[in-house]
Amino acid sequence: WMIPRRFAFDLENTFVASLFQSTIEYSVMIQIFGDQSARMISWLFGVATIPFGVALARYAGASKLARRVLPVLLLTSTAFLDLMGDGKVDLFSTAYSLAAVYWLLEADTSRQKRIFFVLSGGLMGYACILRPQNVFLFGVFVIIHSIQQWLAGEFRVSEILRRAGWLSIGAGGLAL
Repeated sequence: WMIPRRFAFDLENTFVASLFQSTIEYSVMIQIFGDQSARMISWLFGVATIPFGVALARYAGASKLARRVLPVLLLTSTAFLDLMGDGKVDLFSTAYSLAAVYWLLEADTSRQKRIFFVLSGGLMGYACILRPQNVFLFGVFVIIHSIQQWLAGEFRVSEILRRAGWLSIGAGGLAL
């Protein structure tokens, strides 16, 4: 009933694990290019967030005008611009999350479904490394999306379970 000390984990401290991936990237940038260059990663992920947001708006059926206004709203928002200037995990997590949802929806319309599900699962894994609460957000999204497709008659339960398996392989492989 006793767990040996070498297998003990501190389950209460998930903050360190959630910052590990972004901290490594920031540390490399600072060591190679200097301390101000680490902010470029936040800008990169902030810029990557915009096209994925527009693409998801297209999937949601937003009009052309709405898809044009979305980047303007993001780029004039002080909250978004502050996140782009700070070296925090919020834009890392947002960019990975939007990319994961985009590739999950893209897999529905593609013939090469497995690779897109593994890619989406991997991006979900990265997003969950950065913010552990993303596990619950992605879980709810995938369940609602799968139920919606099942009720629409697009997929059988076996296909939904197969998709969940490929997503889990991608997320588990990259989150470990």
